[in-house]
Amino acid sequence: MLLLVAAFVVLLSLLDQNIGAEKIIVLYNGKKYDLTEFHKTHPGGEEVLKKVNGKDVKEYLEGKKGVKTDHLVQHKHSKHTINEFLPTLEIKH
Repeated sequence: MLLLVAAFVVLLSLLDQNIGAEKIIVLYNGKKYDLTEFHKTHPGGEEVLKKVNGKDVKEYLEGKKGVKTDHLVQHKHSKHTINEFLPTLEIKH
């Protein structure tokens, strides 16, 4: 019985961690990228990535469009971000 209770507590804990955990998927140059885990360390903050969820981010990455509407933030992402880091998050299937 104690083992069953312990398993239930672990299950509730795992469910609690995933409540509201929404995938953050973006498009760039015709490819899909999963930014779900990256949102925790994104320099612009988690909210920035949530605002572009499901969108084509080409104009954002190239500094043609900003995300924050209260004060327009536009910047170009580094070549490293676009050419080396982003491909590691590509959804291959």
